[in-house]
Amino acid sequence: MRLLVYTLFRLGLVLAAAGLLYLLGLRSWVLWVAAVVVGALVSFLVLGRQREEAAKVLAQYDPLREERPTFSPEVEADAAYEDAIVDAAAPGPGSNAGPVGSAVGEDPRRAGDPAEQAGNVEQAGETGGRSADEPPAPETGDGGSRPVIG
Repeated sequence: MRLLVYTLFRLGLVLAAAGLLYLLGLRSWVLWVAAVVVGALVSFLVLGRQREEAAKVLAQYDPLREERPTFSPEVEADAAYEDAIVDAAAPGPGSNAGPVGSAVGEDPRRAGDPAEQAGNVEQAGETGGRSADEPPAPETGDGGSRPVIG
């Protein structure tokens, strides 16, 4: 019954808007398009309570509503990952989170591990102190590492 009442109110608003627009001089198909738009806007502003009641009626007819997940599994996994990062960044009482900026699951005691730093030095030596993405500096011709100017 509530759904029927809401539908009739909306139809009445569209017809009232059409009558008002007709008196203002609109004719033909433009009258009805404008009446539907005006009626929809007015019903959104005026019929909030009836809209909520009609939505409750429609929700009763959806048997899978409670079982259906709100988000996809990928979104749920992403949210769980972000929550873990936030929890690790803001340690609270009783929290075993690491320092700010550490990766989730990273052992904060290994942040300054000399073995890892030695591996980074070896990698830097292989690329000449530049990142792997950076192109090599142009040759100068005299065996030095100065860039060629001009």
